[in-house]
Amino acid sequence: MDRPQRPPWYLRVVPTTALALVVLGLLVLLVPGVRDQVRLSTTRLPGDVVELYFPPRAADGVERACVRHGAHVRVGFVLVSHFERATRLGYRVAFDPDAAGVRTVRRTAGTLAQPGTAKSVAVRLAAPRSGGFTVTVSLLDRAQDIRVHCAAGQQGAGR
Repeated sequence: MDRPQRPPWYLRVVPTTALALVVLGLLVLLVPGVRDQVRLSTTRLPGDVVELYFPPRAADGVERACVRHGAHVRVGFVLVSHFERATRLGYRVAFDPDAAGVRTVRRTAGTLAQPGTAKSVAVRLAAPRSGGFTVTVSLLDRAQDIRVHCAAGQQGAGR
């Protein structure tokens, strides 16, 4: 039995690829969601990104993000702006003690962030003299926050 000759591979691939490109082109032209995604994927947008982080732990494992100074806790964090110009960034620091019945302390403030520079921020909050706590730093007007738990025995001693 003689088998019929199959056409070369490119005679099958080229029409199929052309059809797929036509369908994709029609989707881009007719469907706004697809058009927007293609635009976002192929256009460079301004970098309005802010890095928000706590300083690294000290060599002895002590959190430098939350250091106790007597009846206060110094909360330190770092902001790095990737905006094109200086921008005012608002933030909220919340101190939530582990002890039951002790209320959360919050402070809202702001700072001017220069493009491409790291800015260390320190906030002093009243705190109970013992027990662990959780610190949350949130950027206002942005869905961005960081959190660290400082256990009672691991909090750094203030100088």
